[in-house]
Amino acid sequence: MRSGARKKRPRGPSLLVSIALLLFVWSCRSESKRTASSTAPKSNEASAKEAESKSENKDNKNDDAIVVAFGNGYEPFAWGEGALVKGVQVDFVREILEKRMGLRVVTRGCPWKRCQKLVRTGKMDGFFTVPTERRARYTRKSSIPFYETHFLMHVSVDSKVAKDLRRVRSLEDLENMPHIRHIYMHGSGWHENALKKMKHVITVPDASVIPRMLALGRADVYIEQDEMFRYQARAAGVLDRLSTIEDPVIKKVKWHLFIGNKSKHVSVMSEVDRVLETLEATGELEKIKQELFRKYGI
Repeated sequence: MRSGARKKRPRGPSLLVSIALLLFVWSCRSESKRTASSTAPKSNEASAKEAESKSENKDNKNDDAIVVAFGNGYEPFAWGEGALVKGVQVDFVREILEKRMGLRVVTRGCPWKRCQKLVRTGKMDGFFTVPTERRARYTRKSSIPFYETHFLMHVSVDSKVAKDLRRVRSLEDLENMPHIRHIYMHGSGWHENALKKMKHVITVPDASVIPRMLALGRADVYIEQDEMFRYQARAAGVLDRLSTIEDPVIKKVKWHLFIGNKSKHVSVMSEVDRVLETLEATGELEKIKQELFRKYGI
């Protein structure tokens, strides 16, 4: 070895220090990400699920109360989230179960599909709606409806097809009128089934726009419950520009209280039926309906 050559310094300890430093920095960054993730704002979906879970847990504590679910977007019959739900149906249930029977009732508003699932799985006790074969499998309904509504045909006062529509006696007659333009809100189960054979069908995401579309001539006929239609048309400011064909009644719909078979309150339906029978016999049930309909402007 040359005398002038420099000795190589050992590199072992320095390399170990560098590796340790890198591992330390990496662990700090990982911890920072975990902390940021845990403190980040929750998504709307996550918040909704958490709110639903809290609501269910809260309702479970009301062991002696009957928890009734209502659709949250069916104004004026039922609308509003959670405990803020209101409307004709909510008041009707409270009138019968609370005032007439002395029972404790908790009301909750939620998307309609979720309402049905909550009752089907026993997380809530009941809901207020119309009978179907599927609902009959997991609920017991009141033998007497709380009230009845009628599906009628609604048109513009300037309608060029009103004369044709006045000759209609049934949905089958409408099926033979391919020139008629129907309209309804997307997702309405009754409309989807009843109008599935119609040639010209327009669907909209929000039913509140339908009266104005009729008034503007963008559709020919809207088959809807008379009370619901008048409420929507009045809210849109076009009631005087529309007309209702009162004969025939396209569909009569009966609205009942349902209690799930998994609810411990299902036996209360016998008493509900007895109270409704008495109210119907005395004419009081119809008076309650008229008072509530006037209250909500229908």
